[in-house]
Amino acid sequence: MLWDLRSELGAELVDQLVFDAVKIAGCSPDMIESRDDILAAAQVTKGAALRPVLWDVFARHGMGHSAAGFDGSLLEGTLFNAAFDLPPDLLPGNRSPRITSRPTLIPGLGEQYVYEIGATDPDGDALSYELAAGPSGMTVDPQTGRVEWTAGFTQETAKIALTDGNGGRVVHGFQIPVLTTLTPNQPVTISSPMFRSGLAQVFIPEDVLLMQLRLRGGTGDADVLIASPDGAVAFSAADGSTETLSFPFPLTGLWPIIIVPFEAYSDVSLEIAFPTPTPLSRNTTVGDLAGGFSDETYFVIEIPEGADTFTVSTSGGSGDVDVLLAREIVPTCPLTGFGPCVFDEFSAEEGSNEESIEITQPEPGTWYLSMLGFESYDSVTLTTEVTGDSLLPAIFPGGVALATQTPLIPEISANSIVTVAGMNFTTPGTFAGTMLDANGRVAENLANTCLEIGGFRSALFALTPGQVNAQAHHLLTPGLHDVFLIRDCDTIDELRSAAGQATVAEVSPGFFHFVNTIEGVNPIATLHGGGPELVGEPGLLPGAEFTPAEPDEFVSFFGTGFGEFELAIEAGEIPSVALPETGGVTNLVHQVSMEIDGIAVPPEDLLYAGAAPCCAGLVQLVARIHAAARDGDLSVKATVNGVSTPAGSFITVRRKK
Repeated sequence: MLWDLRSELGAELVDQLVFDAVKIAGCSPDMIESRDDILAAAQVTKGAALRPVLWDVFARHGMGHSAAGFDGSLLEGTLFNAAFDLPPDLLPGNRSPRITSRPTLIPGLGEQYVYEIGATDPDGDALSYELAAGPSGMTVDPQTGRVEWTAGFTQETAKIALTDGNGGRVVHGFQIPVLTTLTPNQPVTISSPMFRSGLAQVFIPEDVLLMQLRLRGGTGDADVLIASPDGAVAFSAADGSTETLSFPFPLTGLWPIIIVPFEAYSDVSLEIAFPTPTPLSRNTTVGDLAGGFSDETYFVIEIPEGADTFTVSTSGGSGDVDVLLAREIVPTCPLTGFGPCVFDEFSAEEGSNEESIEITQPEPGTWYLSMLGFESYDSVTLTTEVTGDSLLPAIFPGGVALATQTPLIPEISANSIVTVAGMNFTTPGTFAGTMLDANGRVAENLANTCLEIGGFRSALFALTPGQVNAQAHHLLTPGLHDVFLIRDCDTIDELRSAAGQATVAEVSPGFFHFVNTIEGVNPIATLHGGGPELVGEPGLLPGAEFTPAEPDEFVSFFGTGFGEFELAIEAGEIPSVALPETGGVTNLVHQVSMEIDGIAVPPEDLLYAGAAPCCAGLVQLVARIHAAARDGDLSVKATVNGVSTPAGSFITVRRKK
């Protein structure tokens, strides 16, 4: 346009007009404002003499009287309405169409773009629309001006020519910004010519362990830039279209992404992924591993307390893989560009797959491992090893017994409560108590520790590093059975003790005691009636209130190992039974008898013998103290199926004065 003005008016005059226009221009003038500044400068210099020539040249280049435009941003788009008309006083008669709309829709890749062009004709003429320029697949309705297009990955420009049939014409040109919203773990295929960046975004939810941006495949050379919600920027610019950027614990929010064509690229896969590290055993070998350039393959390993060394190594195969290791965070480091570079230890032997990291006395917790492809690699073997004898659980010889008293009852029976003694059952300092599973039964896994007797898992009541209390399975049969303490059970790091031994009998009755002395003479866990008041010598246990039993009083004794119940009660089940109100009733399959102070309890005074309503594996005996009972600590013996509880158990009885 300026060149044509120089041809029409001479270089010196036009240069002066432009110079004068610049002096009166506002900040950052657009094309229309610059046109008007030249007209204003000419008015000052020559009056109206130059006005017809200036307008003729302006109109010839689409900057006529009704021309308009908008300088937009990346997501607003630049717009122009190129008009070829003169002011009415210079060319009266037919007037050009006027554009009244502006496109606002921002599509994403593959989405349908629709824009209804709004236009009027000052003379009321019918308008027709024609696509003068636009991306492949764009259409415009010649009567209504409806523009339709399926969006690609990058912004496009379009020009729609409007005519009124009487010489009036305007070209409506606009950019179509494209912003693709990515869905994690769902790749999209993108293409772009040179000099045209593609915009994308992804929303990252809370509590994501790792986010990874990946470009893979296709042809050409695409680079990538991404920003976190707080403005931190990372980019990758490797040769070709293979790019990787990883972010441990990414911030929640919207992450903007720009794909920049260093060269034109085509059919490249763009993906935001949430990789899940593969769990590995502490002592394992994984072979035939392969990956491409900049691939990051993740593993997770749990290291317990007491480990002496933790070693990770790779070997064999072809190519070049490096190893990164970090505790409590996924390690990562980009090969090109810059971004998060996080690790505790790394091994990067150039041109080799012989990598090794050894940590002495590693901190317990979750460790993450990354195999990073410095070059493509194939047929690589990964080995992990943790040493430390303190990790192995062990059951002491003779460590399996009925969980009732001292001296220990070495035989157990089905459904009885047992105790197992040993070492390294769980992490030092741990105490875990009863938990119920989804079915309301006592769980068989307590703090990642399990107990197996005779091939059956046991319901667990309590766990410390040196002891576990459990209930033997209801299907156990008499005989000698192997016992295993399993640490980290049901995980890839499961550690089994060497086999212990348990002798299982049909019955193995024993009372529980408030106190267990080494002499084996102990007060039975007893309640007045059905409870909750405790029977015993006052001051027997600190902080608890005890009173002796009285002659002719019903009391409840508690034990285990009395054999099967008439009702089918499985191990771990909380019995749904109620204590009967009539004498001589039992829910044990085997006949039970009792003696108190050497005197047999009459059958009618043995009110109940069976499952305690409160607790799995617990037996409750409700019996009357005979009316002539003497004061003192009276021995108690229960006999079931011909087997009696051990001597030494007693109840304290005292007649009121």
